[in-house]
Amino acid sequence: MKYTTCASVAADTPEGMRRDLELALESSKYAEIRLDYLDASEVGPFLESVSSRMGRAILTLRSRKEGGRFGGTEAERIELLEGAAAYSPFLLDVEYNTLLNNPGLRSRLNTGILASWHDLRGSPSAARLRRRMGDMGKYSDWVKMVVTAEAGYGAAAILSLYAHRGKVNLVAFAMGDAGRFTRLCSMHMGCPFMYVSLGDPVAPGQYSLEDARRLSGVM
Repeated sequence: MKYTTCASVAADTPEGMRRDLELALESSKYAEIRLDYLDASEVGPFLESVSSRMGRAILTLRSRKEGGRFGGTEAERIELLEGAAAYSPFLLDVEYNTLLNNPGLRSRLNTGILASWHDLRGSPSAARLRRRMGDMGKYSDWVKMVVTAEAGYGAAAILSLYAHRGKVNLVAFAMGDAGRFTRLCSMHMGCPFMYVSLGDPVAPGQYSLEDARRLSGVM
């Protein structure tokens, strides 16, 4: 099986981000651009400089509360998300809690949305995960759900979602060493792409692009 990949680009300068983006798109179908690694003032000019690449880009602006690096206010982050949406990326990653706490935001973001949710401490039950997936599906037909697996149960619970996803384009897996295998399993269960790194992992348990090449063909 050929694994469709999305390479995470997470440099801390616009120049490094542009360089890594080109490297990512040479071998990966999609690239996740971690805008939270840049200073807020750099985000707009950077996006303008890579606007021709937006059709294969997933834009992420993760706050520190959600496990990212953006240190500004939530109002500033929302403003940057709205600005990023204007570049019409393939998908704009917006946290479920952000959508829930900002009524009307979804309608203002006139682009494809990847509604995302991360449990950085563990994993809810399979039943709770299914309910959460249903709630998230009200905002987008692209849903990303990630848990932290410390034992086999968490990994099994997140993978069970694929049997209930319906028409949702579901990206669901477990972080951490105990859940690393779920990233591969998800590809065999209907996940549209697998997040990979260009070098050091951006998230716990993430495979590198080179790992994916060794495990299977990549497109």
